Amino acid sequence: MADINAVRNFIAFWIFGLCNNFAYVIMLSAADDIMSQQEHENVKSSSNSTLDSVKCVEKITSHECTTATLGAVLLADIIPCLVAKLVLPFFMHRLPHGARHLLVCILQALSYIMVATSGSIPMSLFGVVFASLSSGIGENAYLALSAHYSGNSISAWSSGTGGAGIFGALGYALLTEPHLLELTPRTTLLVMLIIPILFYITNYTILVQSPTIYRATVFRPNTWIVPATNKNTENDIEDDKETSEIKADDISITGTYEEESNTLKSNPTATISMQERLWLLIPLLKYMIPMALVYYAEYLINQGLAEPRVREYSLAVASLADAVGIVAAGFTTIPVHNFVCSLNH
Repeated sequence: MADINAVRNFIAFWIFGLCNNFAYVIMLSAADDIMSQQEHENVKSSSNSTLDSVKCVEKITSHECTTATLGAVLLADIIPCLVAKLVLPFFMHRLPHGARHLLVCILQALSYIMVATSGSIPMSLFGVVFASLSSGIGENAYLALSAHYSGNSISAWSSGTGGAGIFGALGYALLTEPHLLELTPRTTLLVMLIIPILFYITNYTILVQSPTIYRATVFRPNTWIVPATNKNTENDIEDDKETSEIKADDISITGTYEEESNTLKSNPTATISMQERLWLLIPLLKYMIPMALVYYAEYLINQGLAEPRVREYSLAVASLADAVGIVAAGFTTIPVHNFVCSLNH
């Protein structure tokens, strides 16, 4: 039974990684279509200015440069994600996992719908921002969630995020390729709505719920916020668990109560002060800086170890490193793009 649960959790975290980064990859894959839409708006009437009017160029004889570069899409696809990664680790732990999961799925679905139905570049970029927020919140939420599972969950997550790059770009290409399915970019984005649906149901059908994860009850507002605790050591955690089983009157304050097992489901993650969280960044820099440099090079070309008490926070904040590199690449892409375009004149 334990082996089956381990496999289920591995699959669930792989799907989490895949789905969380899928919208991000799709927006980058559709970036040229999004920016080409602006060019069509300048030539055609507004009734023909949707993504459906974008056609494949059979023969490319020169560089095609637009005023709004693809770097704008890249920045819209990463800056909100960076902001989320900078801010969320300091208070996201007060939001129950179920609420985080629902928020990520809703934002991702809205991003597909907004970009698919948009008739203007600002509206399209706003949809890309939603995809970016979804990705940033998701990385914080699911990496932090992995602290409640075995180390294989991080491996599965990493593999899933890598799979998003492959399956996302490949899927978009297959759906829009004229010699294959030949769907319009708008239709393709609407088809992608199956991803947030898969994302949502995976959490409740495949993932085995860990007893250490705080659970809120929809009809009990006093459980909607994860309570702050003073559990500073693992021994304190065990003592608190024993006390909570006796003091049933404290159930409404510390978490949700499951009548079937007569046990309290509480979050064992220790409370970390703001100062402690900031100091934890220092030992993590040796992992974050090299990662940022790698992502900087990758995205310019193409357009943690911690003790259990602080593991959840450390895993969430470590994802900040890649976002820093991507933002730097996005800002660099714009002048580089304009310079290359100027060589044609």
